[in-house]
Amino acid sequence: MSPVPKTLMGHRFGEGEEGGLQALHFLGTHPATYHHIATRMVAHFITDTPDARDVTQVSRVLQETGGNLAAAALVLPTLVNTTPEGGKFRSPMDYATAVMRALSMGGTPSQPDDPHSPAHTLLAAFAALGQPLWTAPLPNGWSDRAADWAAPADMLARSDWAWQMAGQVRDGDPLDIAHAVLGPALRAQTVTAMQHAGSRQDALTLLFSSPEFQRR
Repeated sequence: MSPVPKTLMGHRFGEGEEGGLQALHFLGTHPATYHHIATRMVAHFITDTPDARDVTQVSRVLQETGGNLAAAALVLPTLVNTTPEGGKFRSPMDYATAVMRALSMGGTPSQPDDPHSPAHTLLAAFAALGQPLWTAPLPNGWSDRAADWAAPADMLARSDWAWQMAGQVRDGDPLDIAHAVLGPALRAQTVTAMQHAGSRQDALTLLFSSPEFQRR
C-alpha cells in the first residue's frame, strides 16, 4: 500500500519526516498558536484575567515577526488595558525579594558568608512562605495566579515574616522607604496607617502587608 498525504486542519501534508516538519511549522505559525502564546504571556506578566485587546496586540506582533518572543515581550510594558488592582500578585519569591530590597534602604548589608546575609535570608523565606528554591512541581512549575498564593494562612505568614524582618531595621524613615518602593502606587490609607504606627517595625510591617505591596 503506497503512502498517502495526511490531512491536518484542512491542510494536506506529505509522508515522512519532511511532511511532519511541514505540519509542525504549520501548527507553530498558526494564528491560534500565536493567540495562545499571547494569552499566556499577558496572564503571566500582567494579569490573571487578560484583556482581549491586550492579547490581540501581543498576538499581532507575534504574527508580524514570525513568533519573535523578544519583540512580543517589548509590547507588554505598553499595554494599557491592565487589571485595576495593580498588576500581578507577587509569588512568595517575588514578595520576599521585594521586602529584602526595600529593607536594604534602611540598614547596612551583611557579608556574603554571614548566616543572616540577604542570600541566606531569602532562601529561608522562600521555604517558609511556600515556594522553596529549585523545588517547582512538575510538569507545570509554580502557579502564577493570585488565588494559589493569597489564602488567609499565606497572607498571615507573609505579615509574620515581614514583622520579623522589619525588626532588624535600625535606620531610615518607613515613609521614605514606602515612597521609594511603591511610588504613585502607594495608597493614602497605607500612609495614614503607617503614620499612626507605634514603631518603625510596625510601620514597615503595615507597608509590607498592604494590598499594593502584594502586587508588582
